[in-house]
Amino acid sequence: MITVIFAVLFSTIFVMELWCGFAVVGWQGDNFLIERSKSPVQYWMVMALQIVIALGVPLLTHAAGL
Repeated sequence: MITVIFAVLFSTIFVMELWCGFAVVGWQGDNFLIERSKSPVQYWMVMALQIVIALGVPLLTHAAGL
């Protein structure tokens, strides 16, 4: 069940970031949001990292039997 929750949560965050054009990089600090129109290379690198995490975490939880 936790695998499905992780998959839905990460997918929802990913789709919202694509739709809005902002990527969330961290919780605090000056540059915790990256705007797609201002810095597209950094935005797409963060999105690529997040898709790896969005696929990896549910797969690892499934493999662990959680």
